[in-house]
Amino acid sequence: MINNVDEMMKKTESLFENSSPKTELSEDNKVAISEIAAFSRKTHFYQDTIAENTRFWEDIGNPTDPQYILGILALKIAEAPSIIYAICSVIGVIPYLDDVLNGKVGVEES
Repeated sequence: MINNVDEMMKKTESLFENSSPKTELSEDNKVAISEIAAFSRKTHFYQDTIAENTRFWEDIGNPTDPQYILGILALKIAEAPSIIYAICSVIGVIPYLDDVLNGKVGVEES
């Protein structure tokens, strides 16, 4: 369980250390993503930006490739002008990735 932002960012860093764009995500990485997403969803920032995040993902076609989504996160972190922007990027992206991994994105509703 993640208890604070520092733990969230350390766990996020481990995702990039333990994965490659050419490989599937490990079970450890999937667990880490789930933990980060659970923490992120409890934040005021996440709650306050759900509509904006939904529009962002819709605008880029609701991608379902986990490595592509991690690439977006890596770019957002690399281009963040401050640690606050990097933290907010993690909070905005990881819950979406968790939804993808759990089959909640890209499934046609009947």
